[in-house]
Amino acid sequence: PLFLEALEIAKHNVGEAHPDYALRLSSLAGLYESQLQDAKAEPLRRQALQISQDVLNRCFGTLSERQQLAFLQNTRWNLDAYLSVAARAHVPDPDVYRFVLLFKGMVTARQSFIHLHRRRPELRKQFQKLEAVNTRLANLARFTPNPKQRKAFLETMERLQGEREGLQRDLSAKSSEFADLAETLRMGPEEWKKFVAAIPPQSALIDVLEYSKFSPPPVKQGPQRTERHLDAFIVGPGATVRRVALGPARPISDEIEKWRQAIRNSKGRLLAAESLEKLQGLIWNRLEPQLAGAQTLLYSPGGPLGQFPLGALRGSQPGTFLIEERNIVLFPVPRLLPQLVRAQPPASREKPQSSLLLFGDVAFDADPGTVSLAEDAAKSVPLSEHRTALRAAETALEFAPLPGAAQEVQEIEKVYQHEFPHESPRLIQGGDATEERFRVEAPRHRWIHLATHAFYLPPKPSRSPRTLIPGQMLGSMEEVQTLNPGLMSGIALAGANHFDLDATKATTKSGERLADDGILTAVEVEGLDLDGVELVTLSACQTALVKAAGGEGMLGLQRAFQLAGAKATVTSLWTVDDAATKVLMTEFYKNLWEKRLGKLEALRQAQVTVMKKYDPGKRTLRGLDLVAEKDVATDRGSAFYWAAFVLAGDWR
Repeated sequence: PLFLEALEIAKHNVGEAHPDYALRLSSLAGLYESQLQDAKAEPLRRQALQISQDVLNRCFGTLSERQQLAFLQNTRWNLDAYLSVAARAHVPDPDVYRFVLLFKGMVTARQSFIHLHRRRPELRKQFQKLEAVNTRLANLARFTPNPKQRKAFLETMERLQGEREGLQRDLSAKSSEFADLAETLRMGPEEWKKFVAAIPPQSALIDVLEYSKFSPPPVKQGPQRTERHLDAFIVGPGATVRRVALGPARPISDEIEKWRQAIRNSKGRLLAAESLEKLQGLIWNRLEPQLAGAQTLLYSPGGPLGQFPLGALRGSQPGTFLIEERNIVLFPVPRLLPQLVRAQPPASREKPQSSLLLFGDVAFDADPGTVSLAEDAAKSVPLSEHRTALRAAETALEFAPLPGAAQEVQEIEKVYQHEFPHESPRLIQGGDATEERFRVEAPRHRWIHLATHAFYLPPKPSRSPRTLIPGQMLGSMEEVQTLNPGLMSGIALAGANHFDLDATKATTKSGERLADDGILTAVEVEGLDLDGVELVTLSACQTALVKAAGGEGMLGLQRAFQLAGAKATVTSLWTVDDAATKVLMTEFYKNLWEKRLGKLEALRQAQVTVMKKYDPGKRTLRGLDLVAEKDVATDRGSAFYWAAFVLAGDWR
């Protein structure tokens, strides 16, 4: 009775769209769950989750990306609680997945609006009006009114909501891009139809989510049990949705780490095979029966699976790998799939719209150059915060020369010139390969290849971890102001080894400037305009390793290039072998430009070639005239040499 009374008081004071009302719903649901009455708890959890997602959408327009991530993390428990009770209450899988689809990638979808704003200056006034209304709605969403102001409060909320919907309709009528992106912020019946229709024939979406599974005590007394779990939602032909429980995350995480360590060691083949067999049972044997023979897998990994290439699992025949049987493309934010499919496919490869940009043989000990203070002030995150991030990581970054990088970019240049003799690729090397040069050149090219080091700095665990209180909408200011994950990954360019944490201002003829740092972080990449770029290949170390953040899946360079407008990226999951990478990349571009294959198929065939023919001793491909065909088929190289690279985005 007290919970019900509290719910009615909140409904009367702030209405049913306020986070206070959602908190009261969650409290009542928790009581029912403790009594093992999941059928009563589930609709309350569902309503609370819906309110929290609506509040997030209203508030996001007033927050920086970093604050959005903190906000999302602190409300994540609503989704986890619903996923837990929905499984016990046997809620249909499609109904559950719609909430996951909306939650995962919410910040990325919002950032896409910002980039659209930049591309359409003629709509600036309408965007500004919409953001002003969003700001007022967000402020009210976090405000608990005095009882005497209740009527005016509710009337104001209703009026602003009407203004917001009107501005959205106006923008949708003027911009098809805005209309498409607006669909990503909701998932009603019409949006759901468009989403499932966007999945190509003979394809399936595998969306993996790591979450805290809450379980009430079985005897109605004692503490609630909590364990990190992995679930996969498979959307197949005919709009079928299946929720597949992969089980506790820890066993999968441990085996992935064992496998990653074993493949680096020439003596670890047996250990790698043992871990792979365990992963086969933990992952693929549970997914495969629900895929209905789909040949192309749109894969959105979650949790520890973000560090493991699905194609390295065993194939259906002895001695084969999954990459030989299925096409696997990463799609970190599934909700954006309809927008990608509706977009124009890549232009004909008969004649590129613009040429190739190659960065390689970078002089890490050179002068990093300078950046103007005016330019730095215009960035979303200034250089001072980059220095703060590196201090916080307490990691000294030192980048060794890459002997194979010069040969790699030169080989790719030859392949390109052979196929497009009238085009001139832009090759930038040595001390010229600065951040500033990349910022200028990158938007002008269709293909970008970076043969250099990259880094990912895992966040240091907090010395005093803080437990969030269920229902708390925002964390402390300390949590909201934590470093953006995009600052913890980046690409090393000229001068990266000379980066001075305490660099001071320098004056040049062109005016006041600040020493650059030689490190292109993911946050800096987001600020670029790469709408004309079809493919960015990061032939570097750990470019796909990133930080998990709330419902965003994985954040890093991959996501940053996507937000900047690049249609697809090729990135790596571990520190790759220099010589094997040169061979793989050369084969990849031959497949892409000479054979006219799609990006995903070009990469897949290049990886299969390296798998079958690469000789680690000679550091080159073996000739079929020297090795019997039957021996090539059985002597497949370690996944270390061929499985690191993954393609994300437009696979066509």
